[in-house]
Amino acid sequence: MLAGAFLAQRAQGVPVEFALEMAVKTASVSVTQFGVDHLRPRDFTQKKPEMITAILVINDEGEVFLGKSPKFDGKWIAPGGHLEEGESFVNCAIREIKEELGVDVHSLKFLRTHLFIAPEYKNKGAKFICWNFVGRFNGKSSNMVISPAEYSDYCFINPKKALKMPDIHPTAKSIILYYLNDKECTPLDKTINK
Repeated sequence: MLAGAFLAQRAQGVPVEFALEMAVKTASVSVTQFGVDHLRPRDFTQKKPEMITAILVINDEGEVFLGKSPKFDGKWIAPGGHLEEGESFVNCAIREIKEELGVDVHSLKFLRTHLFIAPEYKNKGAKFICWNFVGRFNGKSSNMVISPAEYSDYCFINPKKALKMPDIHPTAKSIILYYLNDKECTPLDKTINK
């Protein structure tokens, strides 16, 4: 039932995240009608999405920064974080890079947004709307001041190799694919140079 409901949603062009959520709801209703006890969808699927940014940081060699995040069950992610009240998405991206990596990025460009569900997030689960950016970092990784609260490990890696990492978070994979498929990116009203 769940697979059929999911495929029906996808056939109508519904994005994967929404299709999965609708399929779970449809399957839950169907199972209830047949009188079978079942687990309700996890609470995080009912929550309002949290607004975040993610920034694909590119070094001079064209490699992308990924950090191993305890918040995401030890998966490799792109840096980023929650939008603060009154803050623009661009300023959020700039602030998050400074907080998490201790550096400034330049040539910041918007890639696209996407919705994702992270059941593993902080062991509670969450739903996010993520504004994805790409930015350049000129310097050595030794100049970075990595926040140990954010990352237990980190690396710069070729983006195509990163896609093959066994512990890469699906949303980091998506951001890298957005970057690889649209090297031009969508420029902001004016490129941010720091």
